[in-house]
Amino acid sequence: MIIIVGESETTNIAVAKQLSKFYGYEWIVPYTTRPPKSYEIDGEGYIFTSELAFKGMAKCNNFYHIELKDGHKYGYPHIDTKVKNCVLIATPSSMRFYRNIIHEVTSVYLFLPYKTALLQAVEKLSEFPTSQEIGEIFSDVMMLKGQYDGVENETDIFVDLRDNFSPKEIADMIIELKEDL
Repeated sequence: MIIIVGESETTNIAVAKQLSKFYGYEWIVPYTTRPPKSYEIDGEGYIFTSELAFKGMAKCNNFYHIELKDGHKYGYPHIDTKVKNCVLIATPSSMRFYRNIIHEVTSVYLFLPYKTALLQAVEKLSEFPTSQEIGEIFSDVMMLKGQYDGVENETDIFVDLRDNFSPKEIADMIIELKEDL
C-alpha cells in the first residue's frame, strides 16, 4: 500500500492516477460530507456524499477511520490488508492511523511550500472568481499550516515538488524507491 500525503491536492491526485494507470494500483478514494469546490470532480480527490448517506455508511462500519474537519466528515474506507497494490491520498493523521493497522505501507510526502500551494490553488479558479471562491482557497491553504510540520520525518519517501517532476516521474520514483525500502 502506498499512502500519499502532501499540500498539493492536484499533484497528489495526478500521482495516484499515474500509479493506477501504469502500475495497476487500486486507488482508494475517501468519502466526505463537505460540498465539492467548483474545480473538484466527484470520485477523484473525494467521493462527495450527504450527511445521511455518510451516517448510514458509518453505521454499516464501512470506514476504517473518520476525521472531522471544519464541521465536515471524512471517511477513509476499509482496505483489504492483503491487497498490496493500492494507493490512498490521506492527511498526516490518517497516514499515521493506517501505518498502525497495515504493516506493509510505504508513505510518501509530496512537499510543496504553502505559498506555492496557495498560488497553485488560485490557478484553478476561473478568470473572474467570486470572493467566496477566493476565501475558500485561502482558508484551505491556511488550514494546511501546521498539519504537515514534521511529516518529512515520518514518511518513507520525500519528494520536493519544487524540483518540477511530472506526476509520471514521481510515480516512477515512488515505485523505484519503494523497492529499495
